[in-house]
Amino acid sequence: MSYCRWSSDGWRSDVYCYEDVKGGWTTHVAGLKRVGLDTLIPIDPDLLDFTAENATEWTMAHSAFMRALEKLEMAPIGLPHDGETFRDPTLEAFKARLVMLRDEGYHVPADVFEAIDEELAATRVALRTIHRSLGGSVNNLSMSNVTVVDKSKTDEPETD
Repeated sequence: MSYCRWSSDGWRSDVYCYEDVKGGWTTHVAGLKRVGLDTLIPIDPDLLDFTAENATEWTMAHSAFMRALEKLEMAPIGLPHDGETFRDPTLEAFKARLVMLRDEGYHVPADVFEAIDEELAATRVALRTIHRSLGGSVNNLSMSNVTVVDKSKTDEPETD
C-alpha cells in the first residue's frame, strides 16, 4: 500500500512511501524539487472532484497543469537525505523516520501521518483483543515486539 507518491499534495511531496511486499516500510526521498511549483498556475484539479459530468473539463484542467509542471526547472533540495532510501521494520519506526524527515525540512504530506496513526490505533485494538482473549493483561503491550507469521509460507502444519 502506498502512503504517498511524488504527486501527493499537488506534486509537493518529497517522499514516496509504501508498505513493502518484502516486509517493512520503504521511504524514497527525492533528490530534486521543482522550482516555482508553489506559484504554478493552473492548479492541478483534485482527482476526488472528477465526475462523469465534469470529465472533459477536469481532464483539460489536469492536462494544462501537467504541461506547466513539465516546464518547471528541477533543482537539488539541499537537505541531508536527498536521494536516499530507507527501510523500516515496524510501522512505529516508519512513522519516526517520516517525522525526522519532516523536521529536517522535507515535505511529508500530513495525511500520511493520519493514515499511520489510524493503522497504529487499529493494530493496538486488535492486539489488546488478542492479548485479553489469551488471558493476559495489556501492560507493556507494544507493536514493536510482535511478529506476524504467514503460515502459508512455512513448512510447519497449522494447529488449532
